[in-house]
Amino acid sequence: MHQLSIASYFGSGSIPISIQRYIHNEGVSPHCHEFYELVYVESGFSLHMAGEQASILTPGDVFGIYPGCPHSYKNPFHAVIYNCLFTEDAIGEDMRYFSEFDCLKAIFLNAHGMGWNRIHLQPGIRDEISRIILAMTEENSARNIGWEAKLKGHLLELLVMLGREFRQQGQSIKSPRYFPPSLIYKALSFMEENFHCQLRLEDISSAVHLSPDYFSRVFRELIGLSPMEYLKILRIAKACEMLSGSDLPISQVAVDTGFLDNNYFSRVFRQIVGESPSRYRGLRPAVGADYQRSQYNNSRAVSLSVETSAHVRDH
Repeated sequence: MHQLSIASYFGSGSIPISIQRYIHNEGVSPHCHEFYELVYVESGFSLHMAGEQASILTPGDVFGIYPGCPHSYKNPFHAVIYNCLFTEDAIGEDMRYFSEFDCLKAIFLNAHGMGWNRIHLQPGIRDEISRIILAMTEENSARNIGWEAKLKGHLLELLVMLGREFRQQGQSIKSPRYFPPSLIYKALSFMEENFHCQLRLEDISSAVHLSPDYFSRVFRELIGLSPMEYLKILRIAKACEMLSGSDLPISQVAVDTGFLDNNYFSRVFRQIVGESPSRYRGLRPAVGADYQRSQYNNSRAVSLSVETSAHVRDH
């Protein structure tokens, strides 16, 4: 597994804080890093794996990755993600202000001691988070006099705001001790192999030998979506693959991904991806090029300017 080092991302002599913007349309292989990482999902969706935990990321999601925690992205589509990278040295003596309120622990450690934790932000708080991230991006890019002090101040504000939100929501991934995680992966595999079929909730729950109600409740606790919501997003993800990798008519793509009604397929596609299937097919090469330029690498982290993009509605 590849480990991203502090030396590779932060220049010597400068404050170890960086803000990055990525457009993910291809998976990111498992990796870990020596520094903290805060991730904010602006738009799009992706399957995220952290340790043994899997979750579908949707717009408004924020999560923290603790140093040394392995994680990866699978099947992302138009996933516009901001990464805020920093070390404890970046906070320095100001850690004493968090003595009664451990923001880092609230954000980065859940009740089971895993190295990641996630919450879903409501529209109002999203605006505040976006404001801070934009300010950090501008400071890191312009680097005018006093930029490091401003960057650190924005980071502290971001940590306090998110720490409060994490504590308020109290939203850790809750895995019942009596529910084997392997059953969830079996259910995910079943949907992956049969997404083109007319699956019902009963079909999926039967594949893992559980009642529909119990399976649906536990699936939502672990994944963050209901089984049928997840299946719908999975089908659209597969449709994106077909639209970009084949010349099949859109109507055939709809059928091949489990949609019998082409109009319904187009409506769901637009709700999740943010544009029509035909427009997605036409824009796909440009988006792929943007992703290649923004993919993880070992060079020094740079600040990327904020681009205008269509927001995918949380569905």
